Amino acid sequence: KSVFKNLTSKGVVVCDRGDLEFSESFTSNGHLTVESSCGLRISAGHTTLDTGNIVVRSTLINEGGSLWLGSASSVTVANISQSSGTLHVAAAHANVSSLHQNGHASRVVVLSGSQLGHAGSVTNINQGSLSGNGAVAGHVNMGGLLTPGMSPGTLVIKGDLVLKSTSVTQLEIQGTAVGQYDTIVVEGDATLGGTLNVTVASGVPLGAGTSIVFLNVTGKVSGSFATVQTTGVSAEFDSTLNGDSLSMSFSVINKAVCGNGKVETSLSETCDDGNTVSGDGCSTSCSVEANWACTGGTAASICSCASGFFGPTCARACNPSATCSGH
Repeated sequence: KSVFKNLTSKGVVVCDRGDLEFSESFTSNGHLTVESSCGLRISAGHTTLDTGNIVVRSTLINEGGSLWLGSASSVTVANISQSSGTLHVAAAHANVSSLHQNGHASRVVVLSGSQLGHAGSVTNINQGSLSGNGAVAGHVNMGGLLTPGMSPGTLVIKGDLVLKSTSVTQLEIQGTAVGQYDTIVVEGDATLGGTLNVTVASGVPLGAGTSIVFLNVTGKVSGSFATVQTTGVSAEFDSTLNGDSLSMSFSVINKAVCGNGKVETSLSETCDDGNTVSGDGCSTSCSVEANWACTGGTAASICSCASGFFGPTCARACNPSATCSGH
């Protein structure tokens, strides 16, 4: 077993048998080749694979260190297994065939201009988080925290995205213009699930009718979020999700309350004449009062005496043989 501590390599490092461990600080500015017969483990510290040709044909195990795949390096890794620590991807093409992440403290950060994986890659984020402004190629299974952007920004999935029931998708809205809110772009199919958390920054003017498209899909959208939680939306408004087969948007709507001049079926209203006064046909709880009839559908209700009743409160019954009018 070879353990490297506080080492910078500018030449060639080849491991073809045994185990290789980086436990403090290791920087490769040359060539690193780890054959399938050699185990590679990061137990602590900072490992930077910055420049040169990086080839790992075995499984790279990160148990608590910080791993940087540098912007100027050519990176090919068969498998990465991460139970703790952070993987930072800065390489334009980090050709990682499979990544499996377990551990709530583990993170994958894909920086702007970089790409993790290739067309046939599989990325499983069972726990921990995936974030950044870059791209992830291949199939992505999310069971942990998905946070697109870097406050805010866009994360591109160049394949299919599956949000499992344990997943949490975190969106940040700092404004209503493009680039001021988090966006997820999926170039394959998107299967929704888990929890969606939307945080609106203080001072952002989100009024009724505001709609923000946060998910764009080339393939198709299926499934739905089991739970939607919002922070920062004014108490006078509600929010809703609207979507079709190609996108999903977060919209702000007028709060569903009795007396707003709209029949809210979610509140089991049978009328709403724009006030909360009884005696005019629509009660304080937006129910049609006895001896009254209200029309207007889901719009503002117009109430009048039901057939067979008259008077200012519709309390006087007509004689069936008479014609009733007036008071």
